[in-house]
Amino acid sequence: MPETGTVRGRIVAGAVALWAVLLLLPGAGLSAGAASGRPDGLSITLPVKHPEMPGTWFPHDLHTRAPKGRDCAACHQEKDGRLVFRFQGSAEVPPDQGMAFFHDRCAGCHRDLAGQGEKAGPQTADCRACHTDSPPPSTRAAFGMDRSLHFRHLSSANIRGKSPAETGGTHCSACHHVQDPATKKLVYTEKARESCRNCHPEKPGPEKRSFSQAAHAGCVNCHLAQKAGNPKSGPRECAGCHDPAAQAALPAVPDVPRLLAGQPDAVVVSGWIAAMNEDVKARPGMNLAAFDHKAHDTSVPSCRACHHATLDPCGKCHTVAGAREGDFIRLDQAMHTRSSRTACVGCHREAARSPACAGCHAQMPEKSLGKEDCSRCHTLAPDALRAMGLDPESLAVTAAASVEGLPRAMVPPDAASIPDVVDIGALSDEYEPAKFPHRKIVLALFDKARANRLAAVFHREPVTFCAGCHHHSEPSPTPPRCGSCHGKPFSGLTPGRLGLKGAYHVQCITCHQEMGIEKPAATACVECHAKKARLSAR
Repeated sequence: MPETGTVRGRIVAGAVALWAVLLLLPGAGLSAGAASGRPDGLSITLPVKHPEMPGTWFPHDLHTRAPKGRDCAACHQEKDGRLVFRFQGSAEVPPDQGMAFFHDRCAGCHRDLAGQGEKAGPQTADCRACHTDSPPPSTRAAFGMDRSLHFRHLSSANIRGKSPAETGGTHCSACHHVQDPATKKLVYTEKARESCRNCHPEKPGPEKRSFSQAAHAGCVNCHLAQKAGNPKSGPRECAGCHDPAAQAALPAVPDVPRLLAGQPDAVVVSGWIAAMNEDVKARPGMNLAAFDHKAHDTSVPSCRACHHATLDPCGKCHTVAGAREGDFIRLDQAMHTRSSRTACVGCHREAARSPACAGCHAQMPEKSLGKEDCSRCHTLAPDALRAMGLDPESLAVTAAASVEGLPRAMVPPDAASIPDVVDIGALSDEYEPAKFPHRKIVLALFDKARANRLAAVFHREPVTFCAGCHHHSEPSPTPPRCGSCHGKPFSGLTPGRLGLKGAYHVQCITCHQEMGIEKPAATACVECHAKKARLSAR
């Protein structure tokens, strides 16, 4: 249902649940307010030039549960059997009559309930019970649909789409739609399978509802419609989705099947292909990359992890030269920007921060990608691609072959060649030398990363793990000792380099902290090196 423009709510802070939209008067301001520990607190501010009172804090879920014998329609409008998220009659009320309108409806309801002997909210005279200029912070958390939750909806026997003749038998049409430009009606097409955010912006406009409004209208109405026959139909209160504890308690499907939407298993990154098709002389400065679409489909939360706007190929918006459709972000920037999670390099960098990898990667200095790093992904020679033909079928076969040739697992280190225990005693004074279980740690690091395909591609040699600790030397089975670079004590001649004691402790303690290893604790000195017995007095 498009916004009519009669309710011109201004979102003051945060993303607000659509329930709140019903409370707005023309020109009213709304913000995500809160009571301590509540995710449903809303703040209603009337457009008055000289307000005598601050805005009203409104606990939505408290009202959802409280009125006995009443449902959502007691406050919300209904149209065609569905709730319209606007307070009944609010759209027709002039701004200067807003205070009287809400006092009559809200305090009047409280008064009626109290008269019936029911527990009720504040009365008209209890101004400060509702009006506060310093509401406690909200616990409200943003909510999204990941692969697991999407699969639960897609496989539900209670959710069915429109007629198979119209949709090809898919249930996607139960939630997804686009507007037919000719009829202005909502219909289902392949384009409709994209993210709701592609059509519904953050803020509402004259022709489109905001994403929050559209999501709540669809989800909450569906949950309410299924309430009678299916008590587990889904949340009907703010806390059900927006409370952090409720989000953590959502049951997760362990192995979500791949969602097929016509995507290829493997693809050559398309931007340069488009340029080469348009200009026979166009030639990228380096090899092209094949993308393992199938592997990524099952390793990211949703398609939006990469396709942040539409499901179109990256090169459609992010061209080689940069285009308006892609905010003039060139293809190479879109793929290699380290600070962007939607970029290949940025996403891989984020993956290296997981506990299994962070012990090494959190301490390794950032550096520009070298030739060897680039060649891990850029394996397809442009001239060879041109010789085989740049048609989609040939490219798909070539991309699949390239992806199939990628390492599936890391080469395990030769345990016998790894020093077992290393005595670290160069600084031994008050403590005995530390017994460093070198082999055990190397094998443990390998074991944590062995199933990671990304690690397999970039850790092609067992000695790659050596660089985690021996971070400024070339990977080697016999790397230099820490004391080769870190002096004892710290030297002002090399101000950017820790002394040997600092280097040992920062390396070991930080690794444990980043990987979530609780023992030994940073302050448990004797768990690493025993304290020496005191010399007897002479």
